[in-house]
Amino acid sequence: MRGTTELAIRRENAAARTLRVVILGLLIATALAAVGCSASKQSVDPIVDRKAKMETAAKFYVADAARNIEGLKALVYDPTNYMGLATATPPAAGTPTASVTWSWQGADIVMREKSDPATYTISSTEASPSVVTLKDANGQLLDTLFVKKIDNEWRIDAQAIEKAVEAQAKTPEGQKQTCWKNQEDIESAIAAYDADHSKLPKKVADLVPKYLPAVPTCPTTGSGYTLDGTGLVLPCKVHGHYPESEQ
Repeated sequence: MRGTTELAIRRENAAARTLRVVILGLLIATALAAVGCSASKQSVDPIVDRKAKMETAAKFYVADAARNIEGLKALVYDPTNYMGLATATPPAAGTPTASVTWSWQGADIVMREKSDPATYTISSTEASPSVVTLKDANGQLLDTLFVKKIDNEWRIDAQAIEKAVEAQAKTPEGQKQTCWKNQEDIESAIAAYDADHSKLPKKVADLVPKYLPAVPTCPTTGSGYTLDGTGLVLPCKVHGHYPESEQ
């Protein structure tokens, strides 16, 4: 009887050990499967990923040219509403838009505007995976877009663009361009003021707030601008007057 009981106990112990081994094996197999699935989800074909990134940029340029607000909203990551798309409304009927098409040409995307025979090339490099560039037919850089992957989808990264714009504005060249833009805005406002009042304003402050939102200043010197009495702005002491070709 005792021998029978001991045998039964040994069998139960053996069965328990077997069950533990089976359960452990299942747990390990499940864990390995989960790791495999995770790895497969994370592994992305770099060529396919690069194409998806550049296609996002192409669709962005097409939507922007057509003033497709909803299309732009779907393509942009902009939590701070830097681009103003969150509050933008579709353009009114008759608003000028451009018809742009794009197609693959080797590893790059070539864009064409219906009314413009010139071609523009979108490209990116593995060295700068978050940057997409647009160049003209001569290879001159026209625009730089920053992109970011959100929920496995490439989006235009408005935050990165904002930071780049801020950094560029602080450089000597950026400050010069800002100063020239200020002058151009003032002279455009002067023309509008003259059309409404049949006379020229005496100072820049006369243009605020109807024609200018605020009195602009040179970003380098912090000084305001002086009008010359003929509808133009006196040249900035640092940057001069913006070139006529910029008008």
